[in-house]
Amino acid sequence: MTWDELRAQVLGDPSIDQGRGVSEAKVRAAESLIGPLPLEFRQYLLDFGSLTKGHRRLYGLGPDVHPSMNVVRMTLLERADAPGLPQTAVVFYNNGSGDLSFVNPSGQVQTWLHETPADPYFEAPTFATWLSDHFGY
Repeated sequence: MTWDELRAQVLGDPSIDQGRGVSEAKVRAAESLIGPLPLEFRQYLLDFGSLTKGHRRLYGLGPDVHPSMNVVRMTLLERADAPGLPQTAVVFYNNGSGDLSFVNPSGQVQTWLHETPADPYFEAPTFATWLSDHFGY
């Protein structure tokens, strides 16, 4: 699924809580702190800022994002606290059990398991694919 196809699905889904999206300047400011963001993840921040569907609350940016859900703050905290988490990881989801989903610099989604911290596993080829799989599209 392409980002544009996924975006249309999200916009048409009344069960999703959408943020307001942020400006390019806000995204660049985030990148100055956590490094370059893959294209689809940048677009997610620009288009939505944050998303919630059911129990899945994704980290994001924007005035409506609580500090505990801020992608910059949480990425920096997790990089410091999670042994084995790559320093280039951009963490966007914590499953509530301490496992973290993140985008790597190539745009792939990986998951870091607290039980096996040295070996994050591949979860999806793109952020759009991960969202599609986890949001049921």
